[in-house]
Amino acid sequence: MKGVVFSVLSALMVTICVSTAVRAADTPCPYAIVDVIQVQSNAVLIRLAGQGWKKLGSPADPATQLRQSVALTAQSTGRPIQFVFTDLPTTVCAQNNYGLIPTKVRIAAP
Repeated sequence: MKGVVFSVLSALMVTICVSTAVRAADTPCPYAIVDVIQVQSNAVLIRLAGQGWKKLGSPADPATQLRQSVALTAQSTGRPIQFVFTDLPTTVCAQNNYGLIPTKVRIAAP
């Protein structure tokens, strides 16, 4: 019985390690102050200081509403935010890109 449990645990550990190894890498952009938030019928757009325009998503998407809430909080408090994209070059930060949506939006601590 102990041998079976050990085998199952070993297989689980190998699966976790392999899953972690093949996970896509995060590409964090530098923290920056929110310049502009633009809400359109089909998209919520944002531009951070020194960075290009980015799409936060569709206004109807609950995840977009959460990202927009973080952006509005940052804008009203003057705190910088950071976008994180999955498995992209860091050049995506400076460019206008209306097709890529950040996987994470972080607000800096006060």
